[in-house]
Amino acid sequence: MGNLVDPTAQKKLALIRLGWIVVLTLFVSSAIAIGVLFIAYKRELKKAEEIAMARPIINTYDFPEAKIGQEYRALVAASVYNFNVELEGRVLSGLPEGLRLTSCRSDFNSPIAKFAAVNSLTTCTLEGIPQKSGKYLVEILFSIPNGFVSAKEIVPLVVNP
Repeated sequence: MGNLVDPTAQKKLALIRLGWIVVLTLFVSSAIAIGVLFIAYKRELKKAEEIAMARPIINTYDFPEAKIGQEYRALVAASVYNFNVELEGRVLSGLPEGLRLTSCRSDFNSPIAKFAAVNSLTTCTLEGIPQKSGKYLVEILFSIPNGFVSAKEIVPLVVNP
């Protein structure tokens, strides 16, 4: 007795099975790729949320008055809630001639920084000898070193004759 199934039909059946294996393989690999992409997306979303939460807040709203020709020194402070991060501080504009922003120092989890859930407090010193009287609007910027998140504030400073 011979084979009951036509060899051509066997070939067609084998090709159909192979086609289904290819389709299932593509489906499974696509599902895996989508899963991997979803996990990567969730990671990046979490990083973005952390960066957004780490937004600096400038805590200096005004400066003590200064006098022409006399040594001046004031602190500029900024904080970050829920993160220990060293901030970079700088003056963008409006600084009276003779004054400059000097050393900055960050405190992490210090008694001062623990106030109101602040995790890091950065203070910079504004110092020098003012040369000209007037009312100045000092534009201050504090940023996280990655540069993505920053805070800017305009702080008034009066220099008396």
